[in-house]
Amino acid sequence: MSIMKLQSTNPSKNYKVIGEVEISSPREIAQKVLMSRKALNSWATMGLDHRIKHIEKLIDAFDKKQTYLASLMSQEMGMPITQAVDDMKYGIEFLHWYCDNAHTYLDPEITYDDAKEIHRVFREPRGVVALIVPWNFPFSNFVWGAGQSLVCGNTIIFKHSEETPLFGKAIEDIFLSAEFPIGVFSEVYGAGEVGKLLVHEDIDMICFTGSTKTGQYLYSVAAQKLIPILMELGGSAPG
Repeated sequence: MSIMKLQSTNPSKNYKVIGEVEISSPREIAQKVLMSRKALNSWATMGLDHRIKHIEKLIDAFDKKQTYLASLMSQEMGMPITQAVDDMKYGIEFLHWYCDNAHTYLDPEITYDDAKEIHRVFREPRGVVALIVPWNFPFSNFVWGAGQSLVCGNTIIFKHSEETPLFGKAIEDIFLSAEFPIGVFSEVYGAGEVGKLLVHEDIDMICFTGSTKTGQYLYSVAAQKLIPILMELGGSAPG
């Protein structure tokens, strides 16, 4: 069986091909979701401080690759290099903020107590999250979707836009270089058909930024599966 490839082009150089990645097969997508499911319990129960340590190591890896990633971003999706540098800078700052403020938002909260009883709220992860993001802010869109979710104890199967597959692959490579726990973050590659296959797998939540038309379809999928969905559609506010 032939392996399908997804080409990456440089829009500022008359769409010159700059690289390619393998399009994820249905079998590979299913395997990555299964890996994510198997990794969920250990990631969710290791405790917030241990998760933060893993994410801080990941932040260091992104920090060391800032210049390379900004250059790749600029080549692949056409963002001016100064804006690409800012996208990396602000994305890393967001990751630091999530870690620094995690206890404030995630620690158990006592909402009522008296001499007889205590009411305590515990915040638990949703589970396996399908995260699909667009091309326009390649790093920030990844951070906004993945950073908070990982801190909270979710595992993620991530699909970047088919317009920025090399940047998506670079993100996955950095997770590997940072020795992130296997299965906690996985990535699939391709266009809309790959995203469609992903959301029909055994997932617990969908996070999507993109078109209203696709959002309507994903909303129907989430309704059929009775799982939550978080979307930002067509330039509107998240809903």
